[in-house]
Amino acid sequence: VLWGVLLGFTIPVFGGRPVLIMVASQALCIMATPVAIGLMMILHNRESLMGKHKATTGLNIWMWIILLFTIGMTVAGLIGLANLL
Repeated sequence: VLWGVLLGFTIPVFGGRPVLIMVASQALCIMATPVAIGLMMILHNRESLMGKHKATTGLNIWMWIILLFTIGMTVAGLIGLANLL
């Protein structure tokens, strides 16, 4: 707990803007989502791993829609972050 408090205290001490840091962390965190979804898609489509539970065409369509949405959210987050800086 002390480590978290000290880490949170360093931002204002060194002249950082806490709200900007929070927005930046959220914008950068969304970058991991498309990677995770892409890797899940790869694993879910491996017949050697999933066997009879391999992804169907309908599920693949939904996963692609979700992947494209998260990529769009990532781009929007990075654009918004760039406008704040």
